[in-house]
Order: sequence, then structure tokens, then C-alpha cells
Amino acid sequence: MNTSERSGQIQTLKDEFLSSSEIAGKLFSEQTEETLMRRPTTGKWSAAECLAHLTLTSNKFLPNFETAREKAVRESIHSDAPYKMDIVGRVFARMIEPPIRLKAPAPAPLLPAKPTSAKEALAEFLQSQQSLLHALDAAAPISMVSVKVCSPATNVIKYNLYSAFCILAAHQRRHLVQAQKAVPARQ
Repeated sequence: MNTSERSGQIQTLKDEFLSSSEIAGKLFSEQTEETLMRRPTTGKWSAAECLAHLTLTSNKFLPNFETAREKAVRESIHSDAPYKMDIVGRVFARMIEPPIRLKAPAPAPLLPAKPTSAKEALAEFLQSQQSLLHALDAAAPISMVSVKVCSPATNVIKYNLYSAFCILAAHQRRHLVQAQKAVPARQ
């Protein structure tokens, strides 16, 4: 039984999601509403739109996480082995991990609507982070390597549940870097 290693893996993911929340909170507390809503150039997202995209992506993943967890419980899919990303998850996470090596437009289902305010975008992001932490806690006892989830962008791409959480963490790092770049440096 290797539950301590799995606990460490879960804690690492929790720490990454909490860190993303802290980074977003700090960025949004240091900037004006206007700055956070302004697009740096045509075709680029504002900092608020980056958070809206992250929220939308997380919210699209959450039902998939619950479905995978329910399947694992229903079919008694449990394991004490350490979690591992599958090959599809590793490739996908590497593609989106900063520093950005590959630029590609967001898939249509994940394009954010323009937030009504930066404050609202932050609040919704922080709420989605709490939902992710809850989903991670709920999934911790199951074998996250034995159940697959579909990408929220397309049902063609599937990876194991552990990979999905790791991909989300990498995705958040990517777009938080983008959000930071969207605001001008303070003089």
C-alpha cells in the first residue's frame, strides 16, 4: 500500500490550484478594473478574459470528473498504487505548460464571454477553484488512472482522471502567465 505517495500527489495538485488562486487574487488586487478588462492588443485576451476562460474550462471538466468518479465507485475501481499520467495526458500537459511552445486558438466551446467585471471574473474563478478542490478530494480514494475522461474541448481526446487534473493545473499556469502579460508593468 502506497497511500502516502498518493496523498502527496493529491496535496501537490491542491497546492497548485491554491497557488493559482493566490496568483490571480494578487494580480487582481494590484490592478484597476479598467486595466484588468482592457485587451493588450486586438485579438488578445484581457486578464479578466483569461480568468473567464479558466473558469469556463474548469466548469466544463467538473461533470466529467463526477461521471468518472461515479463509474469508479459503481464498478469498485480502487487502487493504492501511485497515480500516473497516461501518454495522452503527458503529451497534452506538455503542450500547454508554460513557457508556451505552441500557440493555438482556444476551441470554440472554451471561448470566454466577455466578463461583466474583473471583480466578477475573479469571484467566479475562485469559486471554480473551490469546486476543483472538492472534486479532487472526492476522486482521491478511487483509481484515477483506471477511469478516463473526455477533454472539454472535444470527445475525441481522452485521458485518465489524474492526467485531467494535471492538465488543468498546467492550463491554469499557462493562462495566468498570459493574464500577467495582459496588464502593463507598473511605473
